[in-house]
This record gives sequence, structure tokens and C-alpha cells, in this order.
Amino acid sequence: MVLLNNAAVIGPLAAFVGIAFFVYFIGYSIFRLKGRERSRMWAALYFAVAQIPFWSLFEQAGSSLTLVTSRLVDTNIFGWDVPTPVFQSLNAGFIFIFAPMIAWLWVWLAKRDWEPSTPVKFALGVFGAGLGYLVLVWGMQSVGPAAMTPVFFIFAIYWVHTMAELMLSPVGLSAMTKLAPARMVGLFMAAWFVYSGLGNALSGVIAAAAGAETVGGQIVDVAGAKSNYVQVFSSIGYIGMGIGLVMLLISPLIRRWMKEERVDVVKLDDTLEGRA
Repeated sequence: MVLLNNAAVIGPLAAFVGIAFFVYFIGYSIFRLKGRERSRMWAALYFAVAQIPFWSLFEQAGSSLTLVTSRLVDTNIFGWDVPTPVFQSLNAGFIFIFAPMIAWLWVWLAKRDWEPSTPVKFALGVFGAGLGYLVLVWGMQSVGPAAMTPVFFIFAIYWVHTMAELMLSPVGLSAMTKLAPARMVGLFMAAWFVYSGLGNALSGVIAAAAGAETVGGQIVDVAGAKSNYVQVFSSIGYIGMGIGLVMLLISPLIRRWMKEERVDVVKLDDTLEGRA
């Protein structure tokens, strides 16, 4: 309750804790670990820190994206003016529908030795978070400067972001438990949520930049507000995609740190059948 009543201190406090975690983990890995255990710890730390840009973009759903939906999107669907809060259920609905498909896809690809490595999945997740904003920007620009954006593009950005989340979130949580030294797994899970919190704090900065002047909750200059949203969303979209591409380029290094061994599922199945 003290922190909730003094929200301004949370961002700096989380940043301090995040930096302290980072320094401690690097120092611990250098002085207390060696070989494979050290490199795997570096990989775990990479995944914990690399999630920050994803959540800073993804968590706009509860702030700037909700305001855009309320003020600049035609939410009439087949004659029903859909209340803005209803769109918050899209992410959960898409997860319910597509999570089993993604899980099946990884199994199908693994059997053919085509499954992307964990760092590649992570990079695709961050790239997708940026791509979603460019989809929405395209929708906002597809109509006039002061015209309402078709509701289809809200469905589209939430779908793209959900697919990106399914690439990153389950993979990252799994990496913490697999890569961290056994005696530090709990501490690394704490670090994961600290850096996730930093991403959320950064999302607040982005949301503030995407604000619009209102009177009584109504936008004063629709065209100006729309232009500002387009500018901010375009910027964070390209930045997110750029970070994702950089992560993709360094993914071979992270995979070496992980010393990830691919399992040939087909051969494993054959071996098990032979033993049976």
C-alpha cells in the first residue's frame, strides 16, 4: 500500500534493483562459476534483460491502446457499440485459441529438426511486439486524418501481440529454470519479474508520450491527436523491430552460451519403440 500510494518511486526503485541484480549476477558468474555453468548463467541473464523492450510495448494494451480504442476507433460491430473494456479480453481469447496450435507447431517442427532455437523465438517475440504497432498505424492511415479507425485493426494488433507473447513469455520463464544454477533458480525468477516490472515502467513513459489533449475526456483536436499517436506508434514499432533483428543476429552467440542440444524427436521415438 505504501508503494501504491507513492507510485513515483517505483520506477527508480525497480531500476536500482535491476542494476543491482545485473551487477551481482555478473560478479557471481565471474568469481564463483566457470565453464558451462557460467555461460548458461549469462544466457539466463540475457533473457531476463531482453524482455524489457517486449513488455514496454506489449503493456500499452492497458494504457495508450485502450485510449486509442476509446477515442479514435469505430467500435461498432454489426450494429453493437462494443464497450472499450471488452477489447481487453482479446489477448486472453487469442491465447486460449492459439496456444495449443503454437505448442503443436513446436512439436511438429522439432520432429523435422526445424524448430527455432530459444533465442530465435525470443527475437521473434520482440520483433512481433514492434510489428503490431505498424499494423495499427497502417489502419489509422488507411482513413482520413480525422476519421475513426476500423475496429479490425484493433483485433489485428492484439492478435500479433498475442502471437509475439506466445513466442517469448513461456520460453523465457522456462529458460530461467533451465539455465540458472540450481542454487539460484529462485533468485533468477525474482530477477525475471524485476525486469518485467522495468518493462512495465517504461511502458508508462511511452504512454505519456502518446497522450492527447482532452476536455471532459473528449479529444480537442482529433486530427492532431491521431497524428501524434501515429508518430509515437511508428517510432516504437520500428525500434521494437530493430531490437528484434539485433537479437536475431546475436542468437547464435546466446545459443552457444546455452550449449543447447537439439533432440531428434523422430530418432528418440524410434529408440523407445525399439526398446519396447
